[in-house]
Amino acid sequence: MLNKIVVATINLDASSTIFDHALMLAKATGAHLGILYVTDSDEVNEDLPAYLESLEPFLSGDGIDPFCYVGQFEALEPDRFGALVKKAVSEGVTTDCIHCFGNPEMAINEFAAAWNADLIVLGRRGRSAAAELFFGSVSNFTLHNAPCSVYIVHESHRANPENAVEQTAGLST
Repeated sequence: MLNKIVVATINLDASSTIFDHALMLAKATGAHLGILYVTDSDEVNEDLPAYLESLEPFLSGDGIDPFCYVGQFEALEPDRFGALVKKAVSEGVTTDCIHCFGNPEMAINEFAAAWNADLIVLGRRGRSAAAELFFGSVSNFTLHNAPCSVYIVHESHRANPENAVEQTAGLST
């Protein structure tokens, strides 16, 4: 049974088929949807958003590990979460917004473990094996190290999220 689904991506928007897959799975199973945005610690060259300063981190890192904030801050980060939350709510799916800072591979897996997620949904760029060897792959790392099941939306299958429910019908039993 799926109770909590985390949809993780760096560039998520309301037209994202990755999000559509996660939303359809959450709706079909009655799961709560966590919308995860990860800011890579290598790309942080400014202070945290001001609204986060008043919140207690959900997952608190030690400088190496990621730290994450969970809340209903779609109005405070409308570009990251606003349209996604609105779309999920219109489908009757409850959500949490999650903003993590740190290494994306570690942040996704550590947050999913701490949040007791049943499923992680993320995309795959479709890099070659050689490119993955040199540049790494968030989806590959997550698949092999996740604390729960992983649903990967491949580049070639992003066009039809309606098949997501049919392909995973056995997950909710």
